[in-house]
Amino acid sequence: MDDDEQSFTNIFNNPEIQEQPIYSGASINRGQLLCLILAFILKYNISGSGLKDLLDLLNIVAPGCAPTSKYYFDKSFFNLAKQFEIHHYCKICSQYIGKLFTPCCSDGNVDERVNTNEGYYFLVMPLRQQLKELFKNTTFYKFLNDNKTNMGMGDIYSGSMYTSKLKTFVDTLDNISLSFNIDGASVFKSSNYSIWPIICTVNELPSTIRGKYAILHSLWFGSKPEMPTLLRPFVKELQELFTEGFSWHDNTGHKHNTKVAPGVCICDAPARAMVQEMKQFNGRYGCGFCLHMGEIVPKGKGFTRVYPHSTEYPQLRTHDQTTNQASAAIQSDTDVNGVKGPSQLLLLPNFDIIKHFVPEYMHSVCLGVTKQFVRIWCDSKNSALPFYLQPKVIQQIDSSLLTIHPPHEVKRCPRSLSERHFWKASEWRAFLFFYSPILLKTVLPPLYYNHWLLLVFSIYTLLQDHIQKADLLHASSCLTRFVVEVQELYGKCYVSYNVHCLTHLSNAVDMWGPLWANSSFLYEDTIGTLLEMFNGTQAVPEHIFKRFFNTKTLMHHTELFNNANDDVCDLFNKLVNKDNIVSKSYKVGSGARVVGNYTTRVLTLGESILFGNDIQASVKEFKRCFIHHTLYTTEMYAANFKRNNSCVALKTGEHGSIKSILLCKPNCGCLSACKCEEVYLHIFRFKKDSRQLRIYDDFATVNTAKQIVKFRKTHEILLCKPNDILCKCFCYVHDESIILIKMPVLENV
Repeated sequence: MDDDEQSFTNIFNNPEIQEQPIYSGASINRGQLLCLILAFILKYNISGSGLKDLLDLLNIVAPGCAPTSKYYFDKSFFNLAKQFEIHHYCKICSQYIGKLFTPCCSDGNVDERVNTNEGYYFLVMPLRQQLKELFKNTTFYKFLNDNKTNMGMGDIYSGSMYTSKLKTFVDTLDNISLSFNIDGASVFKSSNYSIWPIICTVNELPSTIRGKYAILHSLWFGSKPEMPTLLRPFVKELQELFTEGFSWHDNTGHKHNTKVAPGVCICDAPARAMVQEMKQFNGRYGCGFCLHMGEIVPKGKGFTRVYPHSTEYPQLRTHDQTTNQASAAIQSDTDVNGVKGPSQLLLLPNFDIIKHFVPEYMHSVCLGVTKQFVRIWCDSKNSALPFYLQPKVIQQIDSSLLTIHPPHEVKRCPRSLSERHFWKASEWRAFLFFYSPILLKTVLPPLYYNHWLLLVFSIYTLLQDHIQKADLLHASSCLTRFVVEVQELYGKCYVSYNVHCLTHLSNAVDMWGPLWANSSFLYEDTIGTLLEMFNGTQAVPEHIFKRFFNTKTLMHHTELFNNANDDVCDLFNKLVNKDNIVSKSYKVGSGARVVGNYTTRVLTLGESILFGNDIQASVKEFKRCFIHHTLYTTEMYAANFKRNNSCVALKTGEHGSIKSILLCKPNCGCLSACKCEEVYLHIFRFKKDSRQLRIYDDFATVNTAKQIVKFRKTHEILLCKPNDILCKCFCYVHDESIILIKMPVLENV
């Protein structure tokens, strides 16, 4: 190895070499260039040969600026991906073997090399090592400590299970809890191969950054896994981390010991049954939360299992009862009330095999109930029934859908109902909350529309930042009423398992906080990223592991760009942010950040009257800003795009749309060079319409349409500061009427 190559080995442990410009007078140093190269190959999924060509190109332009080979490039970084473990399982019975291969079943032709080459293994990256690296990250540790100090009553912390099972444990300095997800995703269209990762998130981090610090523990590649085999290393390590913890040193050299407790397990229904070792939802006693036996009824040309609601509510399952039934199932060699045997998770400390699971709403509500009912309404087999939407009605809905400009939080712009077979979960969610309450009002018979609003109102309520007990009771009553009336309005054959799960949602929120705090959206995003992290068909899990942990490695070096050239910093931000909506930005105060270009102008006479003598006449006018991490834009800016982020609700109860965003200098009387600046927003005030939608449900004693509010625009201007804004609103404009719906919490990412 020559001196140039030697200098790149562990460059990040040598600040002197790291901060050297790549050539005399360059605006970028060696460390920054290496991070940009890594960010580039991760964003565009560059292959190994592509990386070699890129390094050659850079070294032709600026000789010696980068390593000459992929090998030396990898050596530049401390790479977690080199520390993963291979865990073997038997190719015949799929039983767990371990890190060291020993023959399981009688097959003399199988040795470790053959077993590995044929893919009968899965990869594990120990939690201990990953958590050590995270805790050494000063940004992560600051987020963790600040959030633990300021835990409120929202998020997962408001749940009774978190309070009783985890609160005392995590109150001990440095202790944390992990929620985890187990789910499968197809890798190739031409085969049934899939990946099954175990992904963990730290509950004590702020919800907005949990996905950024997601932990990938295990990765299974192949056909559907045997859950006891996949879960065994994970359970064993969590047992050790709960009782013994792990030691690490902070940047001052102080030694810490951190212990880890298991939190909630988040899975869809099929994976949940596999993990709990229970029958699937189409079998007798197929509900993992209660002892509803279900019944078989005719549907179409066949039969289906349904879970009709009865006056006698089925008994809820318990941990002790399930443990006993698992033992009985082993002895009798048959399931007992749907329990097929003991789950590996029964070995987890401080873990309830029933209550530590939730009927998460992404699959059960968005991809489940919402999709099911739209299919019922549009199915021509139901053309003689009153709820059927005729083709011309669907066209009418499509025309209205395509005129909607949703806010940035709605990840995808609306697509027509004719494309509903391709809709993603986030699109079904947007249809449920925002589009259907408005567009179905005139096309569904009142009886069916009112019934639908029971679901809309309930799920909307369970997605609020903070949920009061009274709101929880209203949501629970509405969901019960919805399930009961499905059988009355549509027929028993439509009381599917997903419909039945609605009766368990309120209890899950009571135990583990709002639906958004324990949804699969965060984990599905991570799985989607994993599926983009390999090239070709060989060594797929190894490629995924390497790319994933290279991404984590990159996170440890972001501080290199704190004082970087603006162009270098902007490029890095663009490469590492999947959703790059920020160009130039400028932080003002504790909660606001103005974004993009601006124009300098003098206040108009009307504006001067609003401000009085509080600010100077010359102001900078922006079109975009972030307020507490939420994007807001002016009304004029929104008109040019498919997104409308201009409608707001104020803490005073007023509503309106943002006319202008002004960065102002106050008349503060500072004697030295003044850096005082404040952001103000001019708001077009909306006047509430006298005719509001009111659908009162006597059973739940609540107006299920109260979140849908009609306004008319006025020319009156309101002046407010960023902290005066309560939340952003979804806006639908029809003729001269404006319909606003306050945004619930959609994502914890």
